[in-house]
Amino acid sequence: MPYNQFMNTENTTTQAEAQTALESINIISPGALPVALKLSEIGNVREIVNRSVCWDSSKAKVEPGVLAEILVASLLCGERPLYRIQELWTHQGFPPYLEKHGVSVSQLNDDAFEYLLDRIAEADGQKIVEAVAMEFMAVHEITIELAHGDTSSVSVEGAYEDDTEGNFTVTYGHSKDHRPDLKQIKLGLFVQQEGLPFSGEMLSGNTSDKKWNPQAVEYAAQLVKEHGYDESIFVSDSALVSGKCLRSLAEKDIDFISLLPGTFSLEKMLKDQACKESAWIDLEIPGYRAFSTTGEIEGSLFDFLVISSEKLGKRKEKSLADHIAREQKGFTKKAEQLHKETFACEADAQKAMRKLMNTIEAKGYTVTGSLHCEEKPLRRPGRPKKDGIPEMEQHWKALVTPGELREDIYKQRLQRESTFVLVYRLENHQDRKNPGDILDAYKNQNTVEQGFRFLKQPVYLGPIFLKKPGRIKALGYIFFLVLLVAKYLEYRVRLGLKRQDKRLIRGGSEMLNPSTKSILDYLKILTVLQLGNQYRMGIKNRNAILIMEALGFDWNLYTHGNCEDTFMERQKATRE
Repeated sequence: MPYNQFMNTENTTTQAEAQTALESINIISPGALPVALKLSEIGNVREIVNRSVCWDSSKAKVEPGVLAEILVASLLCGERPLYRIQELWTHQGFPPYLEKHGVSVSQLNDDAFEYLLDRIAEADGQKIVEAVAMEFMAVHEITIELAHGDTSSVSVEGAYEDDTEGNFTVTYGHSKDHRPDLKQIKLGLFVQQEGLPFSGEMLSGNTSDKKWNPQAVEYAAQLVKEHGYDESIFVSDSALVSGKCLRSLAEKDIDFISLLPGTFSLEKMLKDQACKESAWIDLEIPGYRAFSTTGEIEGSLFDFLVISSEKLGKRKEKSLADHIAREQKGFTKKAEQLHKETFACEADAQKAMRKLMNTIEAKGYTVTGSLHCEEKPLRRPGRPKKDGIPEMEQHWKALVTPGELREDIYKQRLQRESTFVLVYRLENHQDRKNPGDILDAYKNQNTVEQGFRFLKQPVYLGPIFLKKPGRIKALGYIFFLVLLVAKYLEYRVRLGLKRQDKRLIRGGSEMLNPSTKSILDYLKILTVLQLGNQYRMGIKNRNAILIMEALGFDWNLYTHGNCEDTFMERQKATRE
């Protein structure tokens, strides 16, 4: 950008003055920081943190809410270690924001952020996350029709000999990172149907999913009601399912959809019933069929949906073939062992042969069997008589030959392997009892997994190196705030692009639904030119311009530290 736009001068500017002005221009590379800070402001992070923590200003001059916003924005933009945040703001920070809050870069040291984490550890971090989430939802008029809950684990580095603080413990547990050698923490997360979080909880590393799920669903149901949302359908994996839990959900009038685990004998019975009766309903989702029925779990009646999936069947063909091969190998080994035995009479050999054949036939395999009699000289004590005719004795052997699995049995097994069973209660959502809607709701469980995948990218959570369990817990809640900002960044850009019928371009290909990472990458190259206390936009690109338009922001955000948010205004105009 020409320097005389800063100076507001005429063409009479001398070459020396021009050179002086040019040398005075400072190039700042804030990247996505202003956008992240603006979204944090929309979520009211600063005010919520300020009122939630006890703060001693003599130990940290910067107010906690400002530190929290800076920490969230910095982490979202990829600067993870606390000691690097001051460096980030020194070289590519965002001076308008610091000037607005009267903060100097020197105050953004690791001591200040560690003090913030200590105070959040003492507060209720989960309530902070939920308050920010509800602010976002209110601003964007978000609903919670489906509530998806799940947990994930994050490994931590270090010994952590003093690994417990309050009711939070860094310890060993079932590692979903496949690192059983490391201690870990767990994250509990709830998102609504579009993947936007509304509750996040830090859990001890050995927390059982089966213990967490029932309690968490009841807690989340109460949370939704307290904030004035209509009754939601809670969707969870099989860890939710136990007789005690399902009865409790019914007593509290909570609607749910979950997967019936194979540990229940009822699961196999329902699959067999569906295959036997063949009363399948073809769903609108290609490749899926459903069988509806009811059944009892520990004396309580529930609705069930047996789902048959062609795609699942194709995936199971190889594993079923491997299982059949192992069974055949086992039968062959037993047949070889039987053939080595000898029986003194035909009846005993016949009995042993029939027992093994019945076992093989019961599994659905063809099998043949035969008996063979062998005569051997009878050995008696002493020297045999000279020229005497030896006495002979008979020995019986059984030969069993396992065959192939019968075609009808193979089809039954593949059909059973191609199915899974959903258990549900939808008393408050009778209009959602359509099998296709139930399956859609369960398949949407992937939205909570997407949140975990974002958090567990190495640039965000990755291995954690903090020494105090309380700080790890507090940092976890900060990362939940990062996730909130990231998901609303993604949500607004995608919806804004769709509304404008525009696409981002990447490598010559169009992108309608860019990921958070892609959006941050496109904003990363943005620069601001500073001369004194004046700021002007530097480098921009087409994708960044489209992103800002989709977000409902203008470039005053980069040059003045703030701008009007027109996202919902444009959204309402589109609806009308």
